[in-house]
Amino acid sequence: MTPFRVAVCLLEDKKPIISAMFNPAKSDLYFAEKDRGTTLNNMPIKVSNNSELKNSVVMFHLSSKTEQRVKTLNILNKVFEQSMHIRMYGSSLAQMSYVAQGKFDAYFNIQSKQWDILPGALLVLEAGGNVTDIHGKEINYESTSVLATNGKVHEQMLKLLEGK
Repeated sequence: MTPFRVAVCLLEDKKPIISAMFNPAKSDLYFAEKDRGTTLNNMPIKVSNNSELKNSVVMFHLSSKTEQRVKTLNILNKVFEQSMHIRMYGSSLAQMSYVAQGKFDAYFNIQSKQWDILPGALLVLEAGGNVTDIHGKEINYESTSVLATNGKVHEQMLKLLEGK
């Protein structure tokens, strides 16, 4: 079964301040509140401590749209030169929940919708990670791309995403 999540997110000034995400397959509830951390089933969670991209597991989304798919595949060629640990699941929210939990180190999507970015972004941020768009700009309601990492490999990933 492809991982999926159901999520809601409260925004203030177009930025997430509260997120709740549910994994119905496992009855897991993720919750994050700005400046208060992230929990999974009421237990605090943190991103991984891995600081080297070569040891990182990188997740991505592959679009059904040809132009975005080609751009993503070009980025993946660069990622493969740095790390051979790459995964793809069908849900942006699930992938960001894995980054927040410390299971994986990075996730990127070059074209997405706010509802697939914002709830997971707050989970990752409050778990100690970093989330920007693929150009390094702060995530907000207008964002259409996402790079969510443990924070330690964020700059390395941004360099691979340059020009996309």
